[in-house]
Amino acid sequence: MGCCGQRRAALRSTALPAMSKTSPGSERAVAHPWVALRYLAEAPIFAQGPVSGRQYRFTREQRVLSVDARDAPALLRTGFFEKTR
Repeated sequence: MGCCGQRRAALRSTALPAMSKTSPGSERAVAHPWVALRYLAEAPIFAQGPVSGRQYRFTREQRVLSVDARDAPALLRTGFFEKTR
């Protein structure tokens, strides 16, 4: 029967590999906060976020959507949206 030291060594050898370092200039995946926006017009639209590139589809049935916080200022400047809680 092995001692505790041998068990720890065995666990270390089966542990997950270390994360590889990212190369200079590469971006890591970063979660960005979301902001709820209400669409004020009637006609359905697709709006593309200028920063994230995400597409948002607003309709009569789905007027409030969560959008990437980086896209919100540009969408709000159009006058077709308002911030909600």
